[in-house]
Amino acid sequence: MIVSFALNRVYTEWYRSRGFNFDITSSTSYDQAYRDGGPVYESISKLVDEVFNVYARRIGFRNPFFTQFCNGTTVTCAGLSQWGTVTLANQGKNPTQILQYYYPNDLELAESNNITGIVESYPGTVLKLGSQGDAVRRMQNYLNRIRVNFPLIPRISNPNGSFGADTQDAARTFQRTFNLTVDGIIGRATWNKINFLYVGVIRLAELDSEGERVGLSPNPPTAVLSQGAKGTNVVHLQFLLNAIAAYYESVPSVIKDSVFDSVTKNSVVEFQKAFRLMPDGIVGPQTWNKLYEVYRGIENNVSLPPAPQPDTAAPAYPGSALRVGSTGPNVRLMQTYLNTIRIVYSSIPYLVVDGIFGQGTHNAVLAFQREFVLIVDGIIGPVTWNEIVKQYKIVLGQLPA
Repeated sequence: MIVSFALNRVYTEWYRSRGFNFDITSSTSYDQAYRDGGPVYESISKLVDEVFNVYARRIGFRNPFFTQFCNGTTVTCAGLSQWGTVTLANQGKNPTQILQYYYPNDLELAESNNITGIVESYPGTVLKLGSQGDAVRRMQNYLNRIRVNFPLIPRISNPNGSFGADTQDAARTFQRTFNLTVDGIIGRATWNKINFLYVGVIRLAELDSEGERVGLSPNPPTAVLSQGAKGTNVVHLQFLLNAIAAYYESVPSVIKDSVFDSVTKNSVVEFQKAFRLMPDGIVGPQTWNKLYEVYRGIENNVSLPPAPQPDTAAPAYPGSALRVGSTGPNVRLMQTYLNTIRIVYSSIPYLVVDGIFGQGTHNAVLAFQREFVLIVDGIIGPVTWNEIVKQYKIVLGQLPA
């Protein structure tokens, strides 16, 4: 818990993004305290040796979770209560169950053997027109996410690590918005401000953080997965299945929730049938390799579908809410619009356009509502309907962003 809290401060560059030259205050008023040369007890020393590289994160996310805590007596907070853990332990709960009681129930304890000193994220040189690399890609992705909350910032259509004119325009608008020198160059001050705003808009240092989801690993995982499995590897599997399902009709899409359930197994079986593998619903080396092969084939060989034609008029809200169980042309219309919006906002899952408001459509609506700060209930009422229509038209260029 203490390790995770400290790592979150370092990971988010909480203090450096605010202009300070340190990572931790060493004061319990703000985060953690350490007194060099102070007494060290042998039992604590042994415990630290065992757990110093273990931290809490949500399944499918890379960032250390913000494990806010307090003693629960003289100080209370929204996070873990230290004295409250005693009651839970007496009830027979294990450490992970206690953490999940106070924090999200998909929290897991991860271990890392990549032990290094703290390195500032700023690359040391300015990023400008013509710059290339991962630092540019990071800023492009951050600016695109900040844009959701500050829509005056123009969208960077292809955040590929190449600093082009659209990245320069986005940087200039960001600088103008936040009273920085407007030169379109990302130096230390602009880097820190972008980092600061990004952490703020996704609430990375808060209990209700959006978090940063783990991306697809470059090589197939070695784990063998079957029904009942949970965790990051299942997230990878579900991502691949959904990407492939968009281009192969026989492979059904799944809910990306890190749980290998019967729906995920059925999708695996259909994938295996389609590509002449043993249809046993078990994801071993052969199935992993074929999933990656097919996915990379889509990336390399399938062009994007042509943009939908503009509507002549904005469709009016039909008068009754759409929800799980609804069917008909209005559901089909919303599914089509959400798939178009997904071109820009990849957090919205791909939908089969069938006019049936099932769990997949429900999840897509939830993701849309989270993106655009609406009431997250999975129901398309008048407010959500109008926002979907609006964002659809923005993606098509019919309305200014």
